[in-house]
Amino acid sequence: MERRTSDKRNAALPPERGLYNNKPLVPQLRSKYAEKPWKETLQLVRRCMDKPKGGSKSSLLFLNCLGRLHEALNVSSLTSMVSRLEMIAKQRGLGSHLSPTETTCYLTSDMFYLEVLLLPGGGVEDVKVAHHGEAPVSCDPLLKLLRSKEFDDFSMKLDCLSSLYNIPGDDETKIKVYAALQHLETDLLKISQLPRSLIDRDLRVDMVLNGRIGNVTLRREGNPLSIQYYISPYDRLAENANGEKCNSGQVALLTAGPSDSTHRLQKTSLIPKPPEINSQGLPVFSALDNVTSEVLPACFFLKLQPPLPMLSSFINKVHQITELNMRKADLQWLPLPRLLETSLRDNGHSESWEGEDAHFLVPLPENQTHGYVLTGDMWDMAALKGALVHSVPFTHPAHIPALLELLRHQAALNTLLASCITCHRSRPGSELDLHCEVLPESESSFSVSFPLPDSGCLGVLLVNLKDSHQITSRLFTPYPTDPSIDAYISRVLKRCMSIPLVMRAVCRRLARKSSSVAVASTLAAENDMPPTAPAVVMGANNGKQYGSEGKGSSSISSDVSSSTDHTPTKAPKNAATSEDSDLSMRTLSTPSPALIMPPSSSLLSLALVNGRGSSSSSVTGETVAMVHSPPSSLPCPQTKSRRLKDQQAPIDLLPDHAFLQIFSHLPTNQLCRCARVCHRWYNLAWDPRLWRTIRLAGDLLNADRSLRVLTRRLCQDTPNVCLMLETVVVSGCRRLTDRGLHMVAQCCPELRRLEVAGCYNVSNEAVFEVVSRCPNLEHLDVSGCSKVTCISLTREVSVKLSPMHGQQISIRYLDMTDCFALEDEGLHTIAAHCTQLTHLYLRRCVRLTDEALRYLVIYCPAVRELSVSDCRFVSDFGLREIAKLEGRLRYLSVAHCGRITDVGLRYVAKYCSRLRYLNARGCEGLTDHGLEHLAKNCPKLKSLDIGKCPLVSDAGLELLALNCFNLKRLSLKSCESITGRGLQVVAANCFDLQLLNVQDCDVPLEALRFVKRHCKRCIIEHTNPAFF
Repeated sequence: MERRTSDKRNAALPPERGLYNNKPLVPQLRSKYAEKPWKETLQLVRRCMDKPKGGSKSSLLFLNCLGRLHEALNVSSLTSMVSRLEMIAKQRGLGSHLSPTETTCYLTSDMFYLEVLLLPGGGVEDVKVAHHGEAPVSCDPLLKLLRSKEFDDFSMKLDCLSSLYNIPGDDETKIKVYAALQHLETDLLKISQLPRSLIDRDLRVDMVLNGRIGNVTLRREGNPLSIQYYISPYDRLAENANGEKCNSGQVALLTAGPSDSTHRLQKTSLIPKPPEINSQGLPVFSALDNVTSEVLPACFFLKLQPPLPMLSSFINKVHQITELNMRKADLQWLPLPRLLETSLRDNGHSESWEGEDAHFLVPLPENQTHGYVLTGDMWDMAALKGALVHSVPFTHPAHIPALLELLRHQAALNTLLASCITCHRSRPGSELDLHCEVLPESESSFSVSFPLPDSGCLGVLLVNLKDSHQITSRLFTPYPTDPSIDAYISRVLKRCMSIPLVMRAVCRRLARKSSSVAVASTLAAENDMPPTAPAVVMGANNGKQYGSEGKGSSSISSDVSSSTDHTPTKAPKNAATSEDSDLSMRTLSTPSPALIMPPSSSLLSLALVNGRGSSSSSVTGETVAMVHSPPSSLPCPQTKSRRLKDQQAPIDLLPDHAFLQIFSHLPTNQLCRCARVCHRWYNLAWDPRLWRTIRLAGDLLNADRSLRVLTRRLCQDTPNVCLMLETVVVSGCRRLTDRGLHMVAQCCPELRRLEVAGCYNVSNEAVFEVVSRCPNLEHLDVSGCSKVTCISLTREVSVKLSPMHGQQISIRYLDMTDCFALEDEGLHTIAAHCTQLTHLYLRRCVRLTDEALRYLVIYCPAVRELSVSDCRFVSDFGLREIAKLEGRLRYLSVAHCGRITDVGLRYVAKYCSRLRYLNARGCEGLTDHGLEHLAKNCPKLKSLDIGKCPLVSDAGLELLALNCFNLKRLSLKSCESITGRGLQVVAANCFDLQLLNVQDCDVPLEALRFVKRHCKRCIIEHTNPAFF
């Protein structure tokens, strides 16, 4: 055997840090084996590896060491090839052995094996793969890899084979799961072979894009069944250029894997012969029962190649289809454009998205270059965040068509957005043929703003993807356009699926239109024809005329949104809600100092710029209102048109007090828009009497900026303070921070009501500032503000304002729902300072205990309404403390407090005899004995919720009905012991019953009809399909 030199031997040995970091041992090993042949060294190491080791970590280190030694050898003989194959098998947990003739090496697993036929010189004659219960089949890809000695790629193929059976459990379980996977493959093949009409001329592309489950490639040569479900025009061009029909585009591999829970998986084909087709063109599947399925600790997976960036809303739809959750640890949430750019960077592009906005250059044929801006703030909203999805779990073949249609929809949206994202970044001074801004409008639509050719105005192209097949577009311009242009753009969009190519086609079409208009104008001037009509603000196919503007005048602001109402938490009954107009255009000629954007369901909000003006765009989920200085040259409505120059519009005949009455019903954003109409409307809209309340809402709302602009404007008449402002409601604004509340605290000393529900960036510091500077504050809602852990006066203001406050805070209503960080000590401080509390809501403050309730009762004896729902540490001892409120308590909610039993309810019933409302849903320790005490001691009870209390029966219900005649609302949802007898007693005694919930209760039909006859006004919520 040829010997290695001493230097080369030392180079192949591990570094001196060694396996166990034993420095004296390493020189001894080097000197001992410096003159030994490699074969003897390898045999010695293999013998050591075959011996059982005490720990898995040391075995892994030895295994890696042996692998490195094998990599240093040249495989040139039969023995070295066998050794290398055995090493690969051992590294992947597979078994290996030689045939008696020593010409065949077997790599074995529980569910498959490889048969490698060897030649005497170390070559490979054939490689066969045999799955469980199947005959060996030659595998050319594995054979090519071994013949070219690409052992790393061969090892990766083995990993793919092993992943098909990555199922925990014994061999029997693995066999059952593999059988279920085979039956699933059979059903999918049947679905793909169902007859259907041809849409695309290319049969394969038609199968991919329009087939029920895409283009199916059967499992062979160790590769799992694959489904090609989407292919873009770029992929089709690449295939045509290469002359190969490969599985490019988006592919899903069908595998099975472990699951956190058990599921019913099919053990036979679920499509009968012949198949029955439903109205959607899909087969009717057999039901999963004990005959057709079996419960197994596994599920099926669609492994996406490449991984697909998916929006959170699409991931939620996947959950609705499969009722299975993806592993949250595998999902890293980022804005969708950033995910797309990350995939580009992974493909070789090194630049990353840094800063708020991303600027990309897109080169086009004919030496054209477009610039695309993706605004960071717009794309950073929660609804537009997504994650890179690698696999989708499911359990039934009926899930596949719906899942693939959803994946196609997401892939089409990604293709369009990715066409604007390249590795090229714009630099200062770059010359562009077209500059565009891409803004989101909804989860499946976006807009592209761009300058119109030969015009000082902006146009907007709205792209909407209802699904992967229904892709439409609308063009909005400030002048009339060809009605057929929308259909033309949609055809181009579907054909190329590229925003830059579509924008080039749009600009060319508009340029031809503008040149024809210029020629027509020249001819009209030569023939002394009258001037053209006034400018028209219109959408495509929509000729709504708003009139022309005088030179230097400011255009009228009109919203394009159609908002969805979001009523703030605990809002007054007479509070106005936001209602916006239908799709139209918004024209601006001066930049807006503030944007007030509550949520809406709009598709587009466009700023068209005339002359020297600037533009502004809004996103779906926003309503835009402008707060401006007094319009200097803005014409009144009666002077907007020459034709109406000497006439007055009917609305201008109304007196000022009528306008004020109308304006008083408008929300904040609409009132700001009215201020931009004319001088008179501006003065009326900013009348201080209309500004007792400010209501803002929306996830994208820049609340800090809006509050700063509004408070400054309202402080013009009374410098530095807003004496009229009493209520500020900012709900669901994640961009509201402490700076915005500091502005409110400084400028609004007469504030009485503050609601910042869902504004999770608000902290203790801002709340302290507000309660310290607003001595009249009575209503405070900080629900969902997870950073708020206490309410108190600031140290500085506490000393200065102590005569005014008396070291106390005048808050009477406090809602701290979902303030998860609130603890007993924080509630102790709140109770000590807010001694006038009458309404306190602590829902889901999960850290509170009975000790916190003791502090509350000591300092706040006037509490009338109290909610500690989902506070899991509250027990009967806490109810004993609450009972000390005695007759003052009217409302109590202890829902889902699992430690509460009849003992605590007895205390409340005994001492709180004037209780009107009790919610004890989910308190499974309550029985009929607790209801008996409640019924006898609280006869004025009007509302009771004891749903999901399985120990409550008809006996307790009868006692309740015989004593509480004024009962109006009763919920017995999921009370398994309730029958029709108890309900009949309730109906016979509680004639004023208005709501009865008996969902998931075993109540006969006759009992429900009896309740309906005796309680005429009662609404019955039930799950009995026979009762209506």
